[in-house]
Amino acid sequence: MEKKSDTGQNLVICITGTPGVGKTSVSKKVAALLNGRVIDVRSLVIKEKLFFSYDEYRETYVVNEDVLRDHLKRVLMKDRRQGTTSIIDTHLLGALRDLDIDFIVVLTCDPLILFNRIMSKNVSLRKAVENVVSEFLNQILVEAYKTFSIDRILVMDTSCKSIDAVAKEIVDIINSKDLQVNKGALNQVDWSFRAPWISKLLSSTYSKS
Repeated sequence: MEKKSDTGQNLVICITGTPGVGKTSVSKKVAALLNGRVIDVRSLVIKEKLFFSYDEYRETYVVNEDVLRDHLKRVLMKDRRQGTTSIIDTHLLGALRDLDIDFIVVLTCDPLILFNRIMSKNVSLRKAVENVVSEFLNQILVEAYKTFSIDRILVMDTSCKSIDAVAKEIVDIINSKDLQVNKGALNQVDWSFRAPWISKLLSSTYSKS
């Protein structure tokens, strides 16, 4: 494997989180700051047909994670050889298991703010609620801690920060190689104060269905 430079070159960085937290925008900004490229996994899955089917009810593709993993492995190996920094934009952490990834950046967001972000897009209420509940339960963050070594994980709250600020902070921490700022991050991400609101949201949403 080629030596990585102190400026973040030749790295593989996954930027993950619940849909709506800002993965795509942050990925593009981080890629620009590191002179890297973004691997948009959703677009890749659709383009290369790396899925079993499309789930109409859940409004999502049922991805063949084994095939996707093999595809990503080939892509990342090529980027490594070429000295290219790869920024993986995805919430499908299962497909990244056993891949050579340097940093996992988990973006989080206040569920209420996330709900408003999602509803401003062309997304159904049911899908928005599904994503917000996932964020409330920290499902992506928990999966990251189960799948990857804690010393590779960086957690960033995007609730009240601009895309530029989040991206710059990510790059600064990665370049400093100091992830101690994340020690105990799992315990710091606590959306329990949103429980009453989540309960009302679920009640009002599913009482209509």
